[in-house]
Amino acid sequence: MPKYLKILSYFLLILTLVLGVIFYAAPIKDLMSEVMLYYAYVLFFLSILAAILLPLKNFYDNPKGLKKVLIYIAAVVVVFGLSYLMSSGAPLDVNVEPAPSTITLKITDTGLYVTYILAFCSVLAILYGGISKMIKNR
Repeated sequence: MPKYLKILSYFLLILTLVLGVIFYAAPIKDLMSEVMLYYAYVLFFLSILAAILLPLKNFYDNPKGLKKVLIYIAAVVVVFGLSYLMSSGAPLDVNVEPAPSTITLKITDTGLYVTYILAFCSVLAILYGGISKMIKNR
C-alpha cells in the first residue's frame, strides 16, 4: 500500500474516533448529528471517487483485466435489473405520514431483493470455497 494511502487511512480513523467521542460527549446533539451526517456524506463520496479512480489506474497498468471487470459490472447490472423487475412497489398495510410514493416503495423492494440475492451468493461462495479446499487437500 502506498505511503500516502496509509497516512490517509490513519487520518480518517483518528478523525472518526474524535468525532465519535465528541458526538457522545457534546451537549448539543442536533449540531453533532448534522456534523456526523455531513462527515458520512464526505466519506461516501470519497469512497465513490476511489472506487472509480483506483480501478482506472489499474486498467492503465493491466489492460487485460478490463474484460474481467466488465463481466463483473454486467453481473451487477443483471442482479439489479432482476431485482427491480421482481419488486412490486405495492404499499404496506401501515399508516405512514406522508405516504411513500410508488417509486420509493419499488426502490426499497429492489434494495431488499438485491440484499437477499447477494447474501445468498455470499453463502454459496463460502460453502464452495470450503468444499473445494477440502477436496483439493485430499
